[in-house]
Amino acid sequence: DGLTLAVTPLRRLTGWHGIATQRRTLGLFAFAYASAHFLTWSVLDNGLDLAAIAEDIAKRPFVTIGFAAFLLVTLFYYWICLAFAK
Repeated sequence: DGLTLAVTPLRRLTGWHGIATQRRTLGLFAFAYASAHFLTWSVLDNGLDLAAIAEDIAKRPFVTIGFAAFLLVTLFYYWICLAFAK
C-alpha cells in the first residue's frame, strides 16, 4: 500500500498528473494482494485452524503487526464502502 501513498508526492515532484487517476486501482490491487497473502498464510501455515491462527498472531510480533494492519485496512475499506454506498 506504500505505492498508493506515494502517488501524491510523486505527482508533486514530477508534475505527472496521470498517475493520480490510477490511485484507486493501485489501492485495490494492494488490498487484493494483502488478502491473498493472509489467506495463503491461513491455509498453508495454519490449515484454517482458528486456534493455531490466534496462537501464531499472539506469539510472533511481526504476525501481530501484519494482522493488525490487515484488520485496520479491511475495516477502513468496509467503512468507506458503507459511507459512500448509495
